[in-house]
Amino acid sequence: MGRRFQSVDFSTGKECIVPHSTCSAGLLALTPRPAVYETTEDRQLGKADTDAVLVIAATGAVGLGALCAAGVVPAAALAAAVDSLGGNVLASVIANVLTTLGGAATSHLRSSTSLGKNNDLVLLAADAAHHCAQSVAERRPLWNILRWPQRWALERAARRLQGQWSLVDASSLGEKCRSEHVVTWFRQSMTDASGIAAPLDLLQWKNLLHTASAGKLANDLRDELAAELHQSFTHWVRERFKADATGGTPAKGRAYAALQMALLGGLYELTTQIADSSERTKVGIDELNKAAADIRERVEAIALAHQDLGGLAKQIRQSEARLLEVIAAKDAPRTILPAADPEGQRFVFRTERLTLVGREKELAELRAWLDDDRPFSWDLWTGPAGAGKSRLALHLCRERAARGWRAGFYDRQSDGTVRWDTWDPARDTLIVFDYVHERADKIGAALRELAGRRWPDGRRVRALLLEREFARPQDRKEKETFTTTLPPPAWFEAIIHQGNQDPAPFRNAHARQDVERPEYPIAGVDDAALAAIVREEAKVAGTDGVPCISDDEVAKRINVIKQIDPRARPLFAAMAAEAIREGAEVSGGTIATWNIDELVRHINEKERRDRWTKGLQNNGVTDAATIARWERFACLATMCGGLKGNARQTALNTGCSWLPRLEDWSGGKTYRLLISGGSSDEAAPLEPDVLGEAFVLDWLHRDGDFAAQLINLAWGPSPYPGSGDSTPDSGPGFPGFLSRTASNFPDDAKLEVLLAPVAAADPRALANAHYARAVRAFQTNELSKVVERGRQLLLDSKQPPLVQALGAFLWTQAPLCAAGNDEFFTAASILRREHSEDAAVREQLAKGLTNAIAHAGVDHARADRLLDELLAVADACRDDPAVQQIAFRGCGAAFISGVQHGVLPTGTVETAAGLLGRCPANDEVRQVAKMLVDAVHRVLEYLPPGDDRDALNAALAKLRSAYQDRFPD
Repeated sequence: MGRRFQSVDFSTGKECIVPHSTCSAGLLALTPRPAVYETTEDRQLGKADTDAVLVIAATGAVGLGALCAAGVVPAAALAAAVDSLGGNVLASVIANVLTTLGGAATSHLRSSTSLGKNNDLVLLAADAAHHCAQSVAERRPLWNILRWPQRWALERAARRLQGQWSLVDASSLGEKCRSEHVVTWFRQSMTDASGIAAPLDLLQWKNLLHTASAGKLANDLRDELAAELHQSFTHWVRERFKADATGGTPAKGRAYAALQMALLGGLYELTTQIADSSERTKVGIDELNKAAADIRERVEAIALAHQDLGGLAKQIRQSEARLLEVIAAKDAPRTILPAADPEGQRFVFRTERLTLVGREKELAELRAWLDDDRPFSWDLWTGPAGAGKSRLALHLCRERAARGWRAGFYDRQSDGTVRWDTWDPARDTLIVFDYVHERADKIGAALRELAGRRWPDGRRVRALLLEREFARPQDRKEKETFTTTLPPPAWFEAIIHQGNQDPAPFRNAHARQDVERPEYPIAGVDDAALAAIVREEAKVAGTDGVPCISDDEVAKRINVIKQIDPRARPLFAAMAAEAIREGAEVSGGTIATWNIDELVRHINEKERRDRWTKGLQNNGVTDAATIARWERFACLATMCGGLKGNARQTALNTGCSWLPRLEDWSGGKTYRLLISGGSSDEAAPLEPDVLGEAFVLDWLHRDGDFAAQLINLAWGPSPYPGSGDSTPDSGPGFPGFLSRTASNFPDDAKLEVLLAPVAAADPRALANAHYARAVRAFQTNELSKVVERGRQLLLDSKQPPLVQALGAFLWTQAPLCAAGNDEFFTAASILRREHSEDAAVREQLAKGLTNAIAHAGVDHARADRLLDELLAVADACRDDPAVQQIAFRGCGAAFISGVQHGVLPTGTVETAAGLLGRCPANDEVRQVAKMLVDAVHRVLEYLPPGDDRDALNAALAKLRSAYQDRFPD
């Protein structure tokens, strides 16, 4: 049931219930009464009342909504301005509408009529007084013959009221008919419970009549006339105003138009306040200032063409929904639909240089998901670099926007303003969250909030998450044995953790209702799509026509593309098609032996040669040292994900002679000759990501003298994503760049320079980057690389403890030899003694120790020593459930390993029983406990009667008891 507000029907004088959607914000301003709920009949609103209330009360809709609909105020600018207002500012503006409205109206009316008062409204009120006097006279017919002096006095009083209305003092009705008070007077009279509110009390009417008749009106007649005016004056005013609105009075609609001018004049002042309050929206301020001037012209036009005011009421009704959407947008998430940059990189997804091909199946899946019956749903799409995730999402957004949806990429600057719990979308909405890892906690919390909400019938909201692919253990051995393997990345676990706080709605809202494996992976395209890319790339370049490329030639080019990138990703297919077309040999030449790294370097070198150098030289920048400074700055901006505002100024103001100076920026003109997409205040990164990453690696290799200094600068303005320290001036950040580079170029020797453990480095960011390298090695079945890199990290004392602990975990992904086992134990013991206070360190270390125990084999002494070290970690932090859980798994690994090699580790089962009570009561612990119980049972089946069997049975009883205590269900 919607909110309703009390009003009065002009045609009947009776109260009625006016819908909130009809009266809009203006009714709230002019009639600030509590909401009431009446019968169905009371909710009916007559046409006369609808027209009158819309014109008199819907101030907000007249001033803003109608003008938006008429094109005077651009809706986008108005939305930006209203959105930029602080909540307190907007509240105070609305609260003071009544105060500011009168003054603004007076100013406009006086400038239009050149009079000190509103003669049309005075005439309307005087006419009503005359009718009241006539009514009294008609009730005393004998006066016409016997008491003509009284008749004359009555008529004289009526004429005085009509002709000298403005001479009455400030407490009189005449003052109330001034434009300063007319809105307040109408509000009071229209909302009075009796429906006949009089502006003066009975005594005031008597005094007014005494003055008007110069005391010649008899007391009884004056009392009767005062009573008539007190009782009927407001009714007559309403009737006169209603007639005036249709041109049926001497004023012929001028009073009606004048009241409109008063209302719109106040809104002119309100619009000016909005423009003045929107300091953060520069474009919006300019457009609102222009709109204010346009509003003034509209007011004057209304005064000249008042007979067309009926059309304005129609515009009010049409624009009401748009006005409400603007107001609701204050708490809504902001989205961006990226526009093509004609001067930008041709391989950036938003440029859409080539047609989207080979994604028919994916588009069908997405369209079906968008159109299903659920009000809210979310999905996660993953894929490697170059798979076209963002391009696919952009295509979907444009498709849905054409159908009336609000669709776009989430603007991360909305994070602090969005109210996911109260946001009421005005239409179907698709929000794309790209680079999820940068704000996984916030996105997860938003999904949980949206999944648990109630939504209006027929409204659909969809959240599409995009991220890089991540490793999933194909054999799921961590759920079948007691070892630990690579878990999903931290950003994924953060999202699932948020969803698990309200699991049922979160699961039901997922596209496929699978939160265990919610990702929809995509990678390459088929040969038909590759052929389309080859042909269209040649056509767009203009050097080959489609008929000039034979089917055999296309097939040869496809083979080369697939040799360079066996996964056939669209981005690299387009790059390779360009390289082949420009003269590289299809077979027997160098390009046939290229890999992706070499292809990307080729494209970057071409950009430097054909665009950057020529662009700079054509604009007078020919000095090699100057060009190098700008390229270093482009390298820094790419590492930081872009630099704008204070971050850009700080980077240019470091005083480094090998970077440009702040005074060299000059609006970014020189910088944009290298990299487009920025602005006068922003240095954009080189895109797409893979080109930017390769560019940085090559620069750090070629410019080794400045590599360490560039890296230290990159750590400065780009705090770790999700830490809460990032500012609007910083881009996605150096940590995100590190992880992506490590994933795309895991074997590049220059990557070691980026991952150097300098003092400014964030340990979590370095650990994430090394983890990304391990994921790539797992995906390519290169386990030996994972093990070797893990060994190097654990043994490198210069690494942060968190990175060393990750090394312990990676090193033990495969069995260690005896010497390796000893080396691992020594390094792990040092790490445990010196850094076990760090929860993240001890968790990774515990995982490594558990794996080492499982891989110890017949070396019982080393296995026992590793178990003791693991239990020491657990004992040092009994309040850390994650470490207790890993130690519990380690006990299972020790038991299985011992049994398989002829040892009966009964004490390990008892230790596990003691640890179980400190573990979290989750599904993984339950499964590990069942695995251990089953393992003990199998041993007991073959164990002969005796002390060993009895001891193992007793240990099993303790384990079962602990299990029942932890999982009573």
